[in-house]
Amino acid sequence: MANLTPSEQCIEDIRKAADRVCSETNQLRDSMIARVQLEGANGICIGDGKMGIKESDGGDRLVFQPGDINRQKIRALLGRLEANGDMVKNAQLWKISSFQFATRAVEVLEATYNERAWLCSSQTGLCLVGRNGNTVTKRNINRVPEAIAMSDGGEIYFTSYRDMSVKKIDTSGRIGHVVNTSPLHPLGLCFTNAEDLLICVVDKFDFVTGKDKPKDILKVKLDNGVATSVKFLGGDEKLTGPYRVLENINGDIVLIDGLSETSGRIVVLYGTGGVKFTYTGEDAGDVFCPTHVSIDYNGNIFVLDGESNSIHVLNSAGTLQRKIVLDVMGRSVPNILSIGRDGYMWVGYSYGEVVVYRYGRTNRVMSRKINEKETYF
Repeated sequence: MANLTPSEQCIEDIRKAADRVCSETNQLRDSMIARVQLEGANGICIGDGKMGIKESDGGDRLVFQPGDINRQKIRALLGRLEANGDMVKNAQLWKISSFQFATRAVEVLEATYNERAWLCSSQTGLCLVGRNGNTVTKRNINRVPEAIAMSDGGEIYFTSYRDMSVKKIDTSGRIGHVVNTSPLHPLGLCFTNAEDLLICVVDKFDFVTGKDKPKDILKVKLDNGVATSVKFLGGDEKLTGPYRVLENINGDIVLIDGLSETSGRIVVLYGTGGVKFTYTGEDAGDVFCPTHVSIDYNGNIFVLDGESNSIHVLNSAGTLQRKIVLDVMGRSVPNILSIGRDGYMWVGYSYGEVVVYRYGRTNRVMSRKINEKETYF
């Protein structure tokens, strides 16, 4: 097929993958039938929780064992959706509001929905605020967490570097223990699409690697507490200071890996491990200092660069789509950002200011002119 649009090509690829699954399933079925016929089976018996084929000549019973099918193998078979990012190249951010949250840095920022976000500084505690700065809910917490993540049930999970643990705040405000990471300290935290936890852990946040200096990304299953490593998958390359982690919509794991106190890189791993790409800035000679990262609903990666006070927008394949230069408010510079499920982008500053932008269409706005095209992400 020639001249297919990206959407048409995606649909065609899915159709081919489905045909492939059907073909392989039919071949498996035919081979099983042929084997049963060849060995002279004359019936099916079920016992001890297993299904088997009873043979007429008294030979060994053929016992059916379930196949090894998991989420990763299904994803590998069907392929992966990738955002090409073209839609963000010429789009605009519309400033909706700004307010003073504190006089010190906004250290935690997690946009949610309904034009709200959780914010925290050393002065305020953890607060759910509206886009104009009004406090909706406040949670008492002893220290500012290194990172927070929201469960689908509304619980707030957070990391405590000092306590070497992950804890949670339930919907009534009670704090409970989740995971002990000792002897390592947890930093970044997020939920996966399957509701597992991804946690950045370090022996010390010192950018030093070695046999006795572990830096890792753990995937923890909340139903049984089992933790597995997902970094580099046997590669020679090492993480030096992982402190932010997210899972993209296609299953990739997106990390900020600190290289020094003033520089870092973006490392993107496949969900099963192994490096997909790294990003160290637009120009090789420039200092790149990623301080925070967020992902939109199309899988584009938004990286806040503290060196240039700008946002680098990458597609899910790692190609830079554009840079968005943010306002600098006197000595106050942007240090954290988050994009909510409602399409609003929140940016926090080093002296407590917060700016809210509309990123994408949250409510449809009718054009004033006939055939006028809306500009949005």
